[in-house]
Amino acid sequence: MSGLPPNRSPDAIATPIEHYASADGKPSEIIDYYQFVLGDYFETMGIPIVAGRGFERTDNVSHGKVAIVNETLASKIWKGQSPIGQRLRPPGGSFGASDDAWHTVIGVAKTLGSTVSSAPRAVSCTCRWTSTASLRQA
Repeated sequence: MSGLPPNRSPDAIATPIEHYASADGKPSEIIDYYQFVLGDYFETMGIPIVAGRGFERTDNVSHGKVAIVNETLASKIWKGQSPIGQRLRPPGGSFGASDDAWHTVIGVAKTLGSTVSSAPRAVSCTCRWTSTASLRQA
């Protein structure tokens, strides 16, 4: 399991965020880690959802894509406001997806601790994996 955060190198990808401007005026923010997972990921890993909801089976057939961010990302971007319903655009092409679709935040997951006590908390975004064809080929 050395590939799971925080034991892997950060992705560090600039991600567009709707209605957002960073300190330097850019409409994006660096996200350290992306994960594309199946619906039961948070339950399986024992990671609590602290706001909103986790992934549901109906998310696969919905017209929009959904994401869950961790507490660190939520507090960094939305500073005291609810991230639920906000949108960001993960770079799907970087991860084998066919597009860079906007994802709606449906939940906030507890930020996991670092294995190094002095390390900052990682900023992460988890998106539901929706391509069953790719899973069958693997």
